[in-house]
Amino acid sequence: RKVARPSSSEKPERLLIIVNPFSGRKKGEAIYKEVVHPMLEQAGIEHDALITARAGHAMEIMAPREKEMDGVDDISKYDGIVAIGGDGSVYEALQGIKERQDGIQLLQRLKVGHIGAGTSNGLSASLAHASKEHTSATDYAFIVAKGNTTPMDLSRYETLSNHYLSFLTFSWSLIADIDIESEVLRWMGWLRMEVYSAWRVLNLRK
Repeated sequence: RKVARPSSSEKPERLLIIVNPFSGRKKGEAIYKEVVHPMLEQAGIEHDALITARAGHAMEIMAPREKEMDGVDDISKYDGIVAIGGDGSVYEALQGIKERQDGIQLLQRLKVGHIGAGTSNGLSASLAHASKEHTSATDYAFIVAKGNTTPMDLSRYETLSNHYLSFLTFSWSLIADIDIESEVLRWMGWLRMEVYSAWRVLNLRK
């Protein structure tokens, strides 16, 4: 598994950019048009872009197919994936790849980058910190445009009914409740976590 951040001179020949226009404060599409697209063009990196239209759209695109869908080819035709959105956008793409018969091979070969445009942006923030860059859309795009990579571990979790891949952490109980249920306050950005955490602690379930 590889993640876009400076560590080698390799560059992907062709990227699939997955843009979630609903993440965080809904700036994903603007970030792609105003920052990412121009920078990739200047860097000479060929790419296709998918603007997701619904929850699970990125996962659907990862399914194996013969023909073009929503303007993009089968993921096996690309050298890397870059998600513009929150951590959930990366999660969807990885879960979709996991379900393929060639999923393991693709996870080992594909480069994965993240341009944070969601609420928490844990992966992109971690990459920026490791690369000694700032956490802005321009810095994220610059890291991706460099095309350099480093290996990244993935973890697998199984329940009685399903199994999941994770690239950050796996949580349950109160932490998971806050993360999922605070979606109703998405318009608040990161502050939603703090506000909902306080409300949840004061209203513990019995």
